[in-house]
Amino acid sequence: MTLRASVANQSFAKNGIEPPPPADDAVEFVKSILEIAKRRFSEISSQQELAKEKINEGFVEDLRARLALMDNAELLRFGCTSVFQFGRAIYSGDPDRQAYLEFRESRVEWRRRHHGTAIEHSF
Repeated sequence: MTLRASVANQSFAKNGIEPPPPADDAVEFVKSILEIAKRRFSEISSQQELAKEKINEGFVEDLRARLALMDNAELLRFGCTSVFQFGRAIYSGDPDRQAYLEFRESRVEWRRRHHGTAIEHSF
């Protein structure tokens, strides 16, 4: 141990602070802390995703009911608008889950109504 390290350890001991571990142990310590943080983050994010899915289930059911009540012109207008909103959200770098769901569900409803016709892929 160098003189500098021993003085530092004495300083830590005087102040009631545990001295840092040697360099190899420090690297392992940091790796273990990062692994714990990753696990906790994944647990939290999975819980948040489950909560979002529960919220989205109700939203999607309501959206499907609204889309079923629209006539073809309204559905086409809504679908084209949702394509624009979803694209804008993607290019801005902040993807909006609601815009994606509106786009997806309006396209599904349009294709359900016009399956096998020339206008099936209108938006």
